[in-house]
Amino acid sequence: MTKIHNSIAENVLGTIGAIFWSLQLVPQIWKSYHDGKTEGLSSTLLLMIWFASGIFLGAYALIKNLAIPLLVQPQLFSFFTAIAWGQTLYYDKNVSKWRSIVLVTAFSVLGGALEVLFYFLPRIAHNDRPTTAWGVLSAAFIVLGLLPQYILIFRMSYVTGISYLFLCVDITGGVFSTLALAFSEGSFDALASASYIAVVVLEIGIFILAAILNPRHQRKMGLKGETEFKSETSSTARGLEEPPIEAGDSNAGTRAVNEGR
Repeated sequence: MTKIHNSIAENVLGTIGAIFWSLQLVPQIWKSYHDGKTEGLSSTLLLMIWFASGIFLGAYALIKNLAIPLLVQPQLFSFFTAIAWGQTLYYDKNVSKWRSIVLVTAFSVLGGALEVLFYFLPRIAHNDRPTTAWGVLSAAFIVLGLLPQYILIFRMSYVTGISYLFLCVDITGGVFSTLALAFSEGSFDALASASYIAVVVLEIGIFILAAILNPRHQRKMGLKGETEFKSETSSTARGLEEPPIEAGDSNAGTRAVNEGR
C-alpha cells in the first residue's frame, strides 16, 4: 500500500494514540473502585485475553521497531489490564487486598518475561513466522476478549458495568494509532492496525447495543414497577373496603347459634 511517510505526523499521532490507548482502562478502574464492584464486566475472560493481546502486540511492535509511542502503548495497556483484573479478584471473588496485589504483580512479571521470550524467539529461530504470528494473535485476542462482553450483554439484554468514557477513550486511541501507522516509514502494517481497527468496530457496536437495548430494558423495568405498585395499591384498597369484625358482633353471632340449639 502506497502511503506518505511523515515522521512528525507519525510521532504526534502515535503519542496521542498511545495516551488514549494506554489510559483507556483508567476510567473503568475508577468506576469499579467508586462502585466497589465489577458487575457487568466480563472480567476473567476479557481482561486475561486482553492482557495476552498486549504481550503479543508489545513483542510485535518491538520486532517491527514501530514509533516509540506505539512501543510504550502495549506495555501500559497490559499493566492497567492487570490492575483491572486484580479489582475483579478483590471486589467479586472475595480475594484479600494483599493477595490480589501479589497475584497482579506475579502476573505482570510473567507477562514481561513472555514478551521478552517472544521478542527473541524469531531471532533464535532465524524465521519471521513467529513475528507474523504475534501480530495475528494480538488482533485475534483483542476480538476474542470482547466476545464474552457481547455474550454477557445479550444474556442480560442490556449494557451495564462498562464505563462509556472507557469505550470513548479506547476508540479514540485506536483511531489515532491507526493514523500513526499510515504515516510510518515503509509499507502500511496491516497486522498492527488490525488490533486497533477491531477494537474500534467492536466497541462502537457496544454503543449501538446500549442505545437499542438499554431504553427497552428501562421501559420494561418501569412497567414492571408500575404493575407491582398497582397490585399493592389494589390489595390495600380491598383491605380497606372489608369492614372489621367487632368483638360485640362476634359474641352476638355466638349467642344466636346457642339459642337455636
